[in-house]
Amino acid sequence: MTANPRKAVRAAELILWAWTAWVTGLGIYQSGTSVQSTEKLITDHLPMTMPFNPEALQMVVIAGYIVTAGFLAWMVLKIGEGKGWARTSLALNFAFDAFSTAMPPYHGISGLLMAVADLGPQAVAAYLLYTPPGRLSFQ
Repeated sequence: MTANPRKAVRAAELILWAWTAWVTGLGIYQSGTSVQSTEKLITDHLPMTMPFNPEALQMVVIAGYIVTAGFLAWMVLKIGEGKGWARTSLALNFAFDAFSTAMPPYHGISGLLMAVADLGPQAVAAYLLYTPPGRLSFQ
């Protein structure tokens, strides 16, 4: 009995939906912290060079996460439709994420846990999409 390629792709889709929600939610949640650190950096190192509105910057960061989530959702839908270019885009994104995560500076155990939570679902989804039976949906 052969495994069902559609089930493997559907499992990968579900993993990617959860990953997209997690990345987006965490990014929006952390946007307040990142804006505060950016504000401190600007006021400490670039005094009086430009006006700075932290609330506006935070809204831009949140909007960026929402646009990214929309793009990722579109990619997941295209993967579900069996589009090979979408599957390749996922693999390239995973490779870039893995490469950039391996580069210094390292952020201790919390950074490592975040990297695992980010890279893990992408790795599992790529595995499901590039190995039999999932790969058969893209031929």
